[in-house]
Amino acid sequence: MTVRLRPGSKKVAYYSLGLCIFYWLFLRTKRYSEVVEFTVDGADPKTVWEFWADFSNWQKLNPNVLDFEVQHEKGNYENWEYSVKYEEAMNLIPRAKVHIWAVYKVTPEQRHGHFSQPFRITSQHKTCIMFFCFNTDAEMIFVNNNKSKKSTKVIETVDIECIPLLSSICKKEFHAQRKEILDNVEQIDFSTM
Repeated sequence: MTVRLRPGSKKVAYYSLGLCIFYWLFLRTKRYSEVVEFTVDGADPKTVWEFWADFSNWQKLNPNVLDFEVQHEKGNYENWEYSVKYEEAMNLIPRAKVHIWAVYKVTPEQRHGHFSQPFRITSQHKTCIMFFCFNTDAEMIFVNNNKSKKSTKVIETVDIECIPLLSSICKKEFHAQRKEILDNVEQIDFSTM
């Protein structure tokens, strides 16, 4: 017994397969997590947290930040939130510009009896390059490094969204940027702050 296909059904099958491949490569997003831990010697957690929370310091940490504008700000020292729009050059492709909209929430150390919450900065980012936009969620905590009073341990957890076609570029860009930021942190003299 043979099955006869109607004329054009092969064409429909090829188009459907092409659409599935296009969706898988260009439209479907995948999230992956990265955790970065580092120590800042010569500074207490509050000093490092305050430095990091001020977005104007980001150009010292990441020279790829070309321009930024704080769009909205609210709250006080206990619960500060601001949104910022900034442009950044990519490390791997310096001519490529990335446009980012981010919301930062900055909270100080909170003590509740014997329990305390560390200094914390959380952020949500929408990063657009060409016609692709990705979401990123990040959290940084700043704690006293038990080895020394004047030493801060920073733990950053980042959930990055990217399409499969660009995932290796997204990961390489993240690691290159973090390496540059960590190199620049070592150059900052926190004792003068």
